[in-house]
Amino acid sequence: MLNVEKNEIMLIYNGEDTDENQTLAYLNSSGNLVLKTLDISREKLTRLQLADILSNSKVSLSKIIHQKRWEEYSAASISGLDEDDLLQILEKHPKLLNTPLTITHKGIDLGENSYDQINKGMKSPAISSKHANEEEKG
Repeated sequence: MLNVEKNEIMLIYNGEDTDENQTLAYLNSSGNLVLKTLDISREKLTRLQLADILSNSKVSLSKIIHQKRWEEYSAASISGLDEDDLLQILEKHPKLLNTPLTITHKGIDLGENSYDQINKGMKSPAISSKHANEEEKG
């Protein structure tokens, strides 16, 4: 499934989105962790992988769907969907998944701000130390 080791990070992203490609480039250049990727514009997630994301993410079902993409896809409300409906839709239309998602050994985080999301747990001790400049501390 979507398990990662302590030294790994998995990025599930939409390769057609410029910001998400910047996130990928940032992660590739960081060198802190082994990077695994899944580009939903080229690869589909299985129903089992999607169920794993839903059960291990810290967000509600409605937030796992990208709002803008959903509005282009359907006029129906997301709030009326149950988990099974959602899995079926995401399996057929993976670009509706709210990406980027990062998966670490600590769990799954949804990317509202890609850089903040990726930096969780990856800060350099020098930057988080009391000797760092205030604007460098996170």
